[in-house]
Amino acid sequence: MRCSKTLYNWDQQNTDDDKKQSLYEMIAQDKEIVKVILLLTGSIQGTKNKINDFISKFHKFEWLWKKSISKSIKDFAKGS
Repeated sequence: MRCSKTLYNWDQQNTDDDKKQSLYEMIAQDKEIVKVILLLTGSIQGTKNKINDFISKFHKFEWLWKKSISKSIKDFAKGS
């Protein structure tokens, strides 16, 4: 919502900057819009948390993509 602080409503080009009404003011006054934005923020955060939990399950296999394949094969062939 912060990006809308510098966006002004239509037909205010002849109005002084300190008297112009920004979209932020209009959006922040509407309780339904604020409620929906808060719900969306919460659901996005919840999804982000679930994704991070899912990704963390693969940390035990990170050696597969972090180590050199050729070095791992040589070490395995040596018997270590």
